[in-house]
Amino acid sequence: MRNSILAAFLLGLLPTGILPVQVTVQDSLRKVTLFASITLKCDYSTSANLQDVLVTWRFKSYCQDPILQYFSTAYQAAQSLGQDPTNDCPDSIRTVRVVIQKKGSNEPTLGTDYSQRRITIQNKADLVIQEVMWWDNGVYYCSVYAAGDTSGNPENFVKLIVYNWEVVIFIILGFLLLLILLCVCWCQCCPQRCCCYVRCPCCPTKCCCPEKAVMRYKMMKDAQKAMSQWSYGQPIYAPMGSKASSQHPLLYTDYGMKQNIPLTAMPPPPPPP
Repeated sequence: MRNSILAAFLLGLLPTGILPVQVTVQDSLRKVTLFASITLKCDYSTSANLQDVLVTWRFKSYCQDPILQYFSTAYQAAQSLGQDPTNDCPDSIRTVRVVIQKKGSNEPTLGTDYSQRRITIQNKADLVIQEVMWWDNGVYYCSVYAAGDTSGNPENFVKLIVYNWEVVIFIILGFLLLLILLCVCWCQCCPQRCCCYVRCPCCPTKCCCPEKAVMRYKMMKDAQKAMSQWSYGQPIYAPMGSKASSQHPLLYTDYGMKQNIPLTAMPPPPPPP
């Protein structure tokens, strides 16, 4: 009992301000267009002196491109096994380079491959990239080295996807193919409205709908047009001199034909309100 009390007393005398280093990122995946600017957020906590903390950003190329190789067999197989096909591979088969380093409040130092780039570190460890290039597509590791603080999680990473011109062209072509597919389906499903007026790319010289359906639709339209003209535009004939003809106009009746009564055209009635 005395030994346990003594051990607890000695532990209480130890400093409680020692914390393991922890590196966190705000977003694990960022997407950006070509020539745009982006900030990769990174923060850390440590009990070491901040002037002795060294922040390093490293770039690693993708093991498999998350866009161009997404539908490949190897990519899908790695995903089915619970792996990350974009980042689960040794550094020996991918490009690795130092982007920038900063110690304490000193000015950051760019890596050899980035000496002409507009890149800096803001706040504690945020990486700012001006005018993103297509070769910036990859994984960025934020590493923190604190003297005397070796425990904890000293690094974290952010995946950056840059939509280069190849990807933009691929997206545009995909949209055009989708539009063509919709036009073809529209022609097949709506023959009465578009087939005889809008030619489909798959059959520019021939109607893409069944001819029987088109002819049946034309006959229905012609019949409706004829009926509407007869009701509201065709002249109606009645015997001349007949007083009742103005009130009850007669069509071609047997009475008028037998009596040789001359017929004349009467003006059409006014359209209904």
